[in-house]
Amino acid sequence: MVKLKLRSYLQEHNIPLFWVHEHTGIRYATLHSMDDDKDMINLEHLDKIMESLNIKDVNLLLEKSEQTDNIYITE
Repeated sequence: MVKLKLRSYLQEHNIPLFWVHEHTGIRYATLHSMDDDKDMINLEHLDKIMESLNIKDVNLLLEKSEQTDNIYITE
């Protein structure tokens, strides 16, 4: 399974999740849900998040996990 590490990245850099919402146009609830592994990881959203945070390496936001929950990546 691939897990989004957005919350930990934001905490390390002292960036509020609401800031990401404001700079990407992605609903706050969607960002919160993505980060809690309750939603699919939308590649368009991931791209917007990376652009807003000026991240070039997707590995800063994603990690491989041994857990086998139903998380899906969509385009």
